[in-house]
Amino acid sequence: MRIDRTFRARLLAGLVALMGVLNVASSAYFSVTGRLRWLRNVLPPAITSGSRGINLAAGFLLLAIARNLAQRKEAAWYLRGWLLLISAASHVLKGLDLEEATIALMLLAAMWLYRRDFR
Repeated sequence: MRIDRTFRARLLAGLVALMGVLNVASSAYFSVTGRLRWLRNVLPPAITSGSRGINLAAGFLLLAIARNLAQRKEAAWYLRGWLLLISAASHVLKGLDLEEATIALMLLAAMWLYRRDFR
């Protein structure tokens, strides 16, 4: 069974929107874990706190561009790349959330694989 480009673009756009929701949720609700305590000993608190704000902004922007991705717009595809990279970096810097960073990078790879769908 072959999946058409429009359906695949909409599916990937939905996953980008879910990544945005994950960013917003993980920025709003976080717990102090051993990883965060270790990170606060290594990095200044301004970096860990600031990266939460950056992660929150990236989440809202991912939600905002998801509709344009569903419409297969190339400009949204490029912007999504930067936002997913920023998202992955901010997840690491805000609390060593390697799971969320991995999801963002896997979504980035999937979007790269199907880049021809966004033209």
